Amino acid sequence: MAPDGNNKDHIQVLRNKAEHWASSIQACHTNKDEIWNAMHHTIPYSICYSLPAVTLTKAQCRHIVAPIFKIGLPRAGVPATIPREIRYGPLGMGGLGFRDPYIHMGVSQIESLISNTWKQNPTGKLMDIALDDLVMELGLLHPLHPQTLKLGLQYATTDSWIKHVMQFMLDHQITIQTNTNWIMPQRVNDITLMDAATNMITHVPTLQSMNKVRMLLNVVWMSDIATADGTLGETIKIPYQESVDMAT
Repeated sequence: MAPDGNNKDHIQVLRNKAEHWASSIQACHTNKDEIWNAMHHTIPYSICYSLPAVTLTKAQCRHIVAPIFKIGLPRAGVPATIPREIRYGPLGMGGLGFRDPYIHMGVSQIESLISNTWKQNPTGKLMDIALDDLVMELGLLHPLHPQTLKLGLQYATTDSWIKHVMQFMLDHQITIQTNTNWIMPQRVNDITLMDAATNMITHVPTLQSMNKVRMLLNVVWMSDIATADGTLGETIKIPYQESVDMAT
């Protein structure tokens, strides 16, 4: 894994592993049943083993396993052009029962999040910190509610493992209970800046710009930028270089 979090080398290693398996299958003299069993019980476990730790897209997962199905399916007596819905569908419903690496990655990440945060082991504590960071970046009163999360993840510019997991849950309509301490208002009838912004603005680049400034100023609530009596805005001085950087 790269220090900056990119998955390029990881994807290449898995792709090379799939290509090596495919070339070996193409050159061997095994029968259809042995190829079928190999596609279900050997290479998918090798490919999926490391996926819970990374954040791959559906297209990247398909790119990794493409050689396996291109070579393996015809050798197993199945057309390589068979639709993915049938390829990954359960055997009991007429599918081929192959493991979808993207679904495996997302489900295993959710399982890891639930089990580790519940146990409160070192990994769980790190996940709690990641959840808290995401909540602070979203800056919303109910940050993990599906309706607010859908827009919030679009303007949250920090790509992370926890953001990837939340996006997967949102896409597949999955909700879980977490131990995250939500941000609570310090004044009666106070509202977060991003709640106010999202109620009026749906243009994602504008929300991203507003959120970057908000995080730079370390403010969350409307009262954070107002005077004590709530009638005037409070002047917050930003260093010149940082203001230039934001404008740029």
